[in-house]
Amino acid sequence: MTQVNKNLHTINNEDIITTTYCSYNTSSNSIKIYNNFRKSSKGTIRTNKNCGMYLGCIIAEQVLSHLFKNTERMSICNPGYDFICGKGYKIDCKSSCMIKGKYNPWKFDINRNKIADFFLCLAFDNRQDLNPLHIWLIPGNVVNNQFCASISESTLEKWSEYEQPLNKVLMCCNMMKGI
Repeated sequence: MTQVNKNLHTINNEDIITTTYCSYNTSSNSIKIYNNFRKSSKGTIRTNKNCGMYLGCIIAEQVLSHLFKNTERMSICNPGYDFICGKGYKIDCKSSCMIKGKYNPWKFDINRNKIADFFLCLAFDNRQDLNPLHIWLIPGNVVNNQFCASISESTLEKWSEYEQPLNKVLMCCNMMKGI
C-alpha cells in the first residue's frame, strides 16, 4: 500500500493550528481529506475559551455526552459527526451564540453534511456567560442540503418540533461553570 499525503491548507488562529490534508491511497484508489489540530503556544481548545473551537468541541460535545446514554465519542477530526448514540445514529454537534443584528440569529454550520443522521444544535446567549437558551435535535435530511442553518427568535416556531427540553443542558452547563 502506498499512501501519498499533501498539505492543502494551514490556519493558525493563535490558539489551534489546523492543517487540512489530502491523502491518496494507491492500492485502493481512494482519497481522504482530513484535518489535523495541534495547539499553539497560547493553549489548547480545552483551556482557551477564546478559541473558535472551544464552544463546539468542548462545551457542546460535553453537553451531548450528558444528554444521551451509551454514546460513543469520535475523535476531534472525525469527518461528518461527533457521536454515535446508543441507537446507532450519527450525531453532529453544533453550537452558536446569538449574533447581534437585525434578526439576532444563531447560525449553525452544516456544510452540506450528508453523513450525520442528526444535528444537535445548541443556542447560547453569549460566549462569556454561556447560558443555553435552546437546543434542537434536527434530522439530517431536514438541513443537510444547506451550508448553514439559521434560527432566530422570529423563526422559533418553524423549528419547534425539533426543540428538546433544556433541563439537562442547564444542569450540565451549571456543573461546568461550577455553580
